[in-house]
Amino acid sequence: MFSNFATLLHKKGPFLLLVQFAVFSVVLLYFCRTVFQVDFAAFDALFGGIDTGILWGLLILAFIVYVVKAGNKSGFVVYVRMPAALFIVFLAAGLAFGSMGIWFFGVLLLFSGLIWFLQVLLVSRFSWLMLFFYVTNLCLTLALYIDQVHYLLTREHLNFYYIRILRTFNTGFFDSLANAGLTPSMYLLPVGVLVLMIALSFPVLRYGAILELPRKKLYSFGLFLLFLPLHFQFHLFAPEIPITEYMNFRLRNFWFPLPDPPIFNSINNAGLIIPADIGSISEKAFARQPEFSWLNQHSEKNVVIILIETMRQDFMMQYMPRTLALAEEGIQCRNHLSNANDTEGSLLALYYGILPLVPFRSDYETKSSAWIEFMKNSGYEFTRISGSSGSLFYPDYRYVHFREYFQEHALSAPPKTSYDENSRLQCDAVIHMLKNSDKKSLVEAYLFHMHYPFWYPERLEKYTPVLKDNSEIMTLDFAESAARLANRYRNSVLYTDELISDFVARLKEEGLYDNTLLVIMGDHGEMLGEDGKIFHANGGEILQYHTSFIVLGKDVPAAKIDKMTSHVDIVPTIGRLLGFSSTGGFGRDVLSKQDNGVVTFDLSGPNRMIYRDSEAASLFYWSGGLAWILTCSADFRLDEKLETFYAPQNLSATLSIAEEHARKLVKILSDD
Repeated sequence: MFSNFATLLHKKGPFLLLVQFAVFSVVLLYFCRTVFQVDFAAFDALFGGIDTGILWGLLILAFIVYVVKAGNKSGFVVYVRMPAALFIVFLAAGLAFGSMGIWFFGVLLLFSGLIWFLQVLLVSRFSWLMLFFYVTNLCLTLALYIDQVHYLLTREHLNFYYIRILRTFNTGFFDSLANAGLTPSMYLLPVGVLVLMIALSFPVLRYGAILELPRKKLYSFGLFLLFLPLHFQFHLFAPEIPITEYMNFRLRNFWFPLPDPPIFNSINNAGLIIPADIGSISEKAFARQPEFSWLNQHSEKNVVIILIETMRQDFMMQYMPRTLALAEEGIQCRNHLSNANDTEGSLLALYYGILPLVPFRSDYETKSSAWIEFMKNSGYEFTRISGSSGSLFYPDYRYVHFREYFQEHALSAPPKTSYDENSRLQCDAVIHMLKNSDKKSLVEAYLFHMHYPFWYPERLEKYTPVLKDNSEIMTLDFAESAARLANRYRNSVLYTDELISDFVARLKEEGLYDNTLLVIMGDHGEMLGEDGKIFHANGGEILQYHTSFIVLGKDVPAAKIDKMTSHVDIVPTIGRLLGFSSTGGFGRDVLSKQDNGVVTFDLSGPNRMIYRDSEAASLFYWSGGLAWILTCSADFRLDEKLETFYAPQNLSATLSIAEEHARKLVKILSDD
C-alpha cells in the first residue's frame, strides 16, 4: 500500500503542488485586497459588485478542470501557457488601470509561480522532497492567511517579534495568546483552512493529471521570470500614484522591493538628508545607561509605580476626572510619549534609561539596570507585582504574581478572578507591602486590565454597545467593531479612574501617602479605529505612544508640563524629587527639561526610530548608520497632510526639517 502511495505521489505530485499553488493564489489575492482595499473595491464595482476573490477562485477552479481534461497537453498548458497568460493579463491590467494593488498581486503571483516551478523541478529529481514541499506550502499558505487577518485589523503585518513578548511570562503559549485577547473560536477558521487543504490532497492525487515537464525546461523557467519586467512596470504608472498611497505601501510592506521611479528620487535620496559629517552609529549609542548618586539632601520615601497597560492620554483627559483632580496636586505631563509602542520597549526606557532599539533588546536578559541596582544598594527592596509571573528582561527583576504574594503573607484571595479584579488585588498587595515591609520599597504594580479586550466590572458598563465576545472582532464590520471596542476601552478607563483614586485614598487613610512618591503612568498608547487601525506596536501614529505620566506625593510641586517628555525622563524626575542625580543618560527631569523632542521606536518594522517634535516627525532606519525614510506631521498620520508636506512648493522645507531632525537625533545619541 505504501509503495502504491509513493508511486501515486511521484506521478501526481506536481499536480498536487499546482493545486497548492492555486489555493495559495486565492489567499494571496485576499491578502492583496486587504493591503489595497480601495483598489479592489473598485474592481468589485467594475464586476457588478461581485467579490473579485470569488471570481478568481472560480477562474482557478475552471483552470484546474481544464488542466485535467487537457491530457497529454496538460504540461504545456501549465508550464508554458499559464505563466505567459498571467504576464499578459497583469501587464495589460497595470497599463490600463495603473493600480498598485493589481500590480502588486501580479508580481507576487508570478514570483510564487516561479517558486512552484522550482519545487516541481526538484521533486522530479528527488521525489522524497515532495513531502517537505507539501508541508512547507501548507505552512506558508496558513501563515499568509493569518497575516492577512492580522493586517485587516491592524494595517500592519504580523511581526514575529511579538512571539518574544508572549514567551516572556511563565504561562503556556496558548495562555499567553489568551492574555492577548485571542479566544478558541478565533483559532477555528485558520484550523479549518488547514484541514480543508489537507483533505483536498487525496482526491487531488487520485484524480489529478500527470504533468509532464517540457523538454526545454529553461524556456519555461524564463517565462516564470516575467515577474521581473512586471515589477519594473511600476515606473510607467508611478507618476499617477498619490504620495500617501506610495508611502503607506512602502512603510507597511518594507520587505517588498518597491522600485524608486524618478519622480520620487528627491524624496528617497537619503544623501540629501543625512549630513556627510554623520558617520556610523554603533548599537552601543542606544544603550547608554545613566549614572546615579545621592545628593547631600535627599529623602527616603517609598517609590510606587502604578503602570497601566495601554493607557491613552486623551482618554484619561476625557474619562478620568478623579485622577485628573489628584493630578492638580502634583506633576502632570500632558505631552508624554512612551519611547516605544510596545510594553517591553517602554519598560526598558523606564528602568534602563536606554533608547530601546529592537534587535538588541534580548541583551537585557543578562544585563541589570543601573537605576534598580542603585536603589537596591541604597536599601530599597525592589518588587514587581502583576497578574502573571516572569519578566520582560533581567530575570532578577521578575514579576511576582499577586497570588504568590498573598500566599507568602497569609492573605486570602478569591480562587478565580477577572483581570479587573486582579488589578485591585495588586493594589491591595502594594498597600500591604508598604505597611509591613521593614525596608524602603521600590514597587511596580503592572495593571493589565486595560489591555485588549479591556476588562472592567459589569456595573461600569456605561458606554454601549460593546464587544461581548472577542471573536466578534472577526465578524463585524471594521467600523462597528472599532466603535464597540472603543466603548469597552472607555468603560475600562472609567474603572481605572476609580481604581487610582481609591488607591490614593487608601494611601492617605493608612498614613502612607506622606512617605510615598507615587508615579502613575501608561506603558504606551493604543489605536481604536483611527486610520482604520486597532491595537498597538503596528505603526508610528502618535496615538500609539501618547500616554500618561503623573507624579504625586507630599512636597511634589504642582506643575502642568506641556513640553514633550518621554519614559527616559521618568527616573531623572524621581531623582529630582528624592534627591539623587542622574547623569550621562538620555533623560532629564521634566521640571528642567528643554523641549528638544523625543525619540520613539516602532516595532512594526526593523530598526525603525522616529524623531518627534511639536511640529513634525521624521522616520529613520538604523543599520549601523542612519537612513532617512519619511518626514510628516507630528501625529504621523499618513493622510492628506502628507500630500502637503511633499507638494513641490513645500518639498524643500520638508527636506530641511528632515535634515534638522537627523542632526538632533545624532546629537542625542552622541551626547555624554
